[in-house]
Amino acid sequence: MIHPSMAARVSRLLVPALLTVMAPVLAGAQSAPGALAWPPMGTEVVIEREASGSYGPAGAAFGGPAGRIAWKFERREWKGRSVVAAVSAEDKTVLFEVESAATVAELDNTGRPVWTYEPPLLSIQWPLAVGKSWTAEARMTEESFGSKPVVPVRLEVRVEAVETVTVPAGTFEAFRVVSTTRRGWTSRHWVVPSLGLQSYFAVKGIEERPSSNLLGAGRREWRLVALTLPAR
Repeated sequence: MIHPSMAARVSRLLVPALLTVMAPVLAGAQSAPGALAWPPMGTEVVIEREASGSYGPAGAAFGGPAGRIAWKFERREWKGRSVVAAVSAEDKTVLFEVESAATVAELDNTGRPVWTYEPPLLSIQWPLAVGKSWTAEARMTEESFGSKPVVPVRLEVRVEAVETVTVPAGTFEAFRVVSTTRRGWTSRHWVVPSLGLQSYFAVKGIEERPSSNLLGAGRREWRLVALTLPAR
C-alpha cells in the first residue's frame, strides 16, 4: 500500500504516466467505447473511503472499513474455474468472472467466503453507454452464517451520463452509473472502463441507505488515490 505522505506525489506523477503506459495494452483489449479491459494482473488499486451511520464502525462488516484500502488484481481458480481476484488485506477480496466481470464471491482476509452469488451478480453490464439500463439479479448466500441463508438481490441499474470527475488520482471522463433497490438503497459509481475497474473500484463512488433499511441510515463515499502497474 502507498504511504499517505506519498499520495499527492503519486497523484501528480504516477497516474498520467500509468495511463500512457497502459494505453497500448488497453487499446488491444477494448472492442468498443465503454467496454471493459482488465488491467494487467498485479496492478494495485488504492482508494480512500469515508463512512457514516450504518456504514460506520458498527456496520463495517456489511460495507467495508473506512480509511485507505488497497486491492491487487490476480488470476485465481475458484470451484474449478478461472476468475479475476481483487485481493485486499484491509477489506474483502472480490472474485469476478473473467468474461463478464460479474461478482462471483466475496471473501474475508483469511480466504473464507462471506457472500457468494448465483448466478454471478452483473452489477455492470459491458459495454457502457449513456441511457443503457438493466436489471441485475442473483441469489446471495450468507456463507458466514451456520444456516447459510439465501437472500435475493435485485438491482435496477442505469447509465445516466458521462462526466468529468477529479479525484486524488487525477481527472477522468467517467460514466455515472446509478443502482437502486426496492428497499431504497442507492449507489452512484463513476466508472472509467479503460482502467479496467468495476463499480467496486470506481474512480468515485457514493452509496446510501435510507432510515427504513434494516441496518439503518448510512452513507459511504470513496475516491481513487492511485493505480500502480506491476513491476516488469
